[in-house]
Amino acid sequence: MQEVRYGLLSRINYTMMVIVRSNIVQIIKNAAAGTLESSDIYVEVAPGQGLVLELTSVVMQQFGECIRKTMMAVIERMGVHHAHIRAHDRGALDCVIQARLETALQRAGKEQDS
Repeated sequence: MQEVRYGLLSRINYTMMVIVRSNIVQIIKNAAAGTLESSDIYVEVAPGQGLVLELTSVVMQQFGECIRKTMMAVIERMGVHHAHIRAHDRGALDCVIQARLETALQRAGKEQDS
């Protein structure tokens, strides 16, 4: 098990225990997770060639790069190589972004041994 620290603001730190996976998730159908409510994120996943990540956010100027890095960390951890991912952020915390993306990827895919 590997400990990873994510910081939203300089004075607020979140600690999460991340289990390193040895499986690869293959996206086989469309799926979604989340809502468009404030402080949430709506994530849509579809099969695709290569990896496409489309992100819109009400806090894009302040946290756009941090959101993108958080999403890419989940994508890499889950072993996704081919997917079209569209995310509409409404100010979600890192832990919410991770949970919504992981849920959408699990709903859309099936695990394969690496």
